[in-house]
Amino acid sequence: MHLIFAIGLILVLILVYEIHRYLPNRISISLVVFLSALLIPTWIQEDLSIFNYVKLASVILASIIFDIISIQTSYPIKPEDSDKKIPKMYLAVYVLLIINIAEAVIFGLVKEQYVNAITGSLLILCAPSYQSVRTEYSSDLRTLITYKVSFLWILTYTVWNYSFIYSNWGAVGALWHLSILIAPILVCLYRGAKYWLRARLTTLCVFLMLYYTFPSFFRANFDGGYLHSENIEVVIVCIGFALAIILSLSVFARNHYNRGSPDNPV
Repeated sequence: MHLIFAIGLILVLILVYEIHRYLPNRISISLVVFLSALLIPTWIQEDLSIFNYVKLASVILASIIFDIISIQTSYPIKPEDSDKKIPKMYLAVYVLLIINIAEAVIFGLVKEQYVNAITGSLLILCAPSYQSVRTEYSSDLRTLITYKVSFLWILTYTVWNYSFIYSNWGAVGALWHLSILIAPILVCLYRGAKYWLRARLTTLCVFLMLYYTFPSFFRANFDGGYLHSENIEVVIVCIGFALAIILSLSVFARNHYNRGSPDNPV
């Protein structure tokens, strides 16, 4: 039964993302602001940890900022301003991603989870720059932020993020977090890796708002206790670290090749 709920959650998150990608940006912003204001009293009653409040607020804020940047970069900009305005906005997208990873890295250091912290740090170092961020239309009234990133980076991030949750919350979040990590990967498989970041943000935002509104439902129907094992935890952490090393070597090799090629002289 728990597995059925997990699969159902994946389908719901993908459906919400598909609806959201065609929702006009201004309606999307208004909806997120309205729902957040409506649900804040409920979230306060849950007496969450500071980390959980910061994570929830940062994800909601990032979702709003992404839509604002989508609107601003979709309008015609004077040629003399194009090299200044757009890159700064795209830099904000990159910075938000780095902050999201850095939060978990710092948390890992505090908890003395040094391998996870190193893996997260390597992800930050290997993340494509803000120059990989673009805006494209998904409908006449909707623009989306895209981020050109390799599937290896996405896979490394996914395993690392799951190991972070597994190491800190164990059985409590093992099953549902698997669902919210699988959903954006499925999106990038049928739409393309460049849509992963927006899909990841949308599905995470929707899930966190649902979870902190109906915590009892999720704890009752997504109990992943049977998934918890110290041996599994070690394996997941090691796989994430190994992927991070492979990713780092591939990025180093690519950069070294590009610098030494005729088109990119050293």
